[in-house]
Amino acid sequence: MNYLRTLLDDAASAPAPPARVDVELAVRSGTRIVRRRRTAWAVGAASAVVACLVASALVFTPAAQEEPAVPLPAPGFSKVFEPGKKYASFGWLPGGADQTIVETRPEWHRQWVTSGSWQVELRMVTAGHDMELSGTDKDFAVDPAQVDHRWLYRTDPPDGRDVEWNAVRITARDFALRWQYAPGAWIEVAVQNADNPKDLLLDVVNGVRIGEEDVRVPFHLTSPPGRLTGLYIEELGFRWSAGLDYEGGARVTVQSDGATPDSMFDTEVDGKKARLENKYLVVVEPSGVHSHVHLPDGDPVELYRRLRIDR
Repeated sequence: MNYLRTLLDDAASAPAPPARVDVELAVRSGTRIVRRRRTAWAVGAASAVVACLVASALVFTPAAQEEPAVPLPAPGFSKVFEPGKKYASFGWLPGGADQTIVETRPEWHRQWVTSGSWQVELRMVTAGHDMELSGTDKDFAVDPAQVDHRWLYRTDPPDGRDVEWNAVRITARDFALRWQYAPGAWIEVAVQNADNPKDLLLDVVNGVRIGEEDVRVPFHLTSPPGRLTGLYIEELGFRWSAGLDYEGGARVTVQSDGATPDSMFDTEVDGKKARLENKYLVVVEPSGVHSHVHLPDGDPVELYRRLRIDR
């Protein structure tokens, strides 16, 4: 299960991309908007709190620079993501990753990469959606009308594309920059815990590549229980987990090991230790990996027998 790690190792070994996003200019542009908005928000105690938060989010010294640029919008993107794919790649990362996560749903795509000293998160939504700004909501694709645009500070890109700082500050990230990768479709990159977070964000954004790519999953079903609705893959050192969701609530997950103690396996399926409870089946494979099958409206044992592990 080293597919993601191979891709990220390649990104980590690549030279830093040439600067195309001017962070200082982005902050200067945002600061102009902040000044105008602070005047409007000066009435009331709540507006004072907001102004303090925004001030803490924008701490750079403005400087005269060239206009910013980001990876160009990609034409022809569908309004629905295919869960078996990823839709962006990191062209550069500051070093090897300890943990990687890739998730795709019809409305959104997410990648999360972390090392001991830094974390990078990439979020995308399909056209017609926007993002929950804090980054704390797992299902972050929302109706654009739900987004509080007071926290978004636009830069002035030369070709008219929207490039915005997301100034919502939470413990999960230090800086976040977002732009349209296709008309009406947003992508955001956020960083945390880096020694120089704005420089890291600059380099990572400059290396982002927009494009559809199949994701290798270490198992398949000979006959899926329905339409694929979600994908989740995680690697943490030598441990890994991969899951597929299907319409109707069915889910199949295969992972390198499990937290279930041996004493909990009270039955067998095809000669393998297993546990079956409330339509949820866990089977210990001969290789030591654990297969998890949940089928709310059917027989999980029957669905398990369609599972083929490809490692």
